[in-house]
Amino acid sequence: MASLMERISEIECLPSPSSLLLEILILLGDPDVDLSLLELQVMQDPALAMLCLRKANSAAYSGMAEVGGIREAMSRIGLSGLRQVIIACHGTELIEDAGRGYGLSSDDARRGALAGALAAEQLASSIGADPTFAFTAGLLRDCGKLVMDELVGVQELERDMQSDSKDSQLEFERRHYGFDHAECGGLLARIWSLPEKVAYAIEHHHTPSGGQEQQALVDCVYGGDVVCGHLGLGVGLDGLAYPLDHQAMQRLGLDRHQLAHLIAATVDALSVIECSI
Repeated sequence: MASLMERISEIECLPSPSSLLLEILILLGDPDVDLSLLELQVMQDPALAMLCLRKANSAAYSGMAEVGGIREAMSRIGLSGLRQVIIACHGTELIEDAGRGYGLSSDDARRGALAGALAAEQLASSIGADPTFAFTAGLLRDCGKLVMDELVGVQELERDMQSDSKDSQLEFERRHYGFDHAECGGLLARIWSLPEKVAYAIEHHHTPSGGQEQQALVDCVYGGDVVCGHLGLGVGLDGLAYPLDHQAMQRLGLDRHQLAHLIAATVDALSVIECSI
């Protein structure tokens, strides 16, 4: 019998990240990145270059002189802003069809992915984790739903998701299908050759208190997912079927007040990035 990894590898219609996206992700993970090299990568993609300029001249920078060059635009928006634009432009292409069997439209999946990425990035900055990996893992955390749609089938998933079950969502999926979407997501990320820490965070983002190797990163992605649940973004038929991990919330310092602040900051950040792309 084929392993789950082999079954996923044999799915022909799954999207995959472009080599340019992967190269830029690697460059953005280096705090000492050579901006001239990054500029060359961005200029290979006219759409990305245009989006960088649009963001640099957006309302978020009102009152500042208009910029017309890529290097100047990159300097204005910073590596964080550049990462958001690039991954939001190309990264959401990987995830926008995920979750059809969970009742998600492409817009639901895209906005939920972006919001989770932005919240995870903010959490990473607050606790000293790597914001680049947190943003990427937060963005792609539900990529395993692409696999579920293909291996199980959209109609069967929709029917099963509407059944009355007292199990948590992951328990439900394991009992019905022998695997869950988080496990599938981790394997898919490895097939895509994403960094192992990103794949690991995707695989464990619903189970952050299981003794993780990448505890801080996993916690941040989990926190981003919690924020999306409160906002109703990227929430399908499985929406409330995940128990709250109080230990992870404590590690992140997310009491009721801090969570409300993070939710508001995520809404603001999502508005800014959606206006610039």
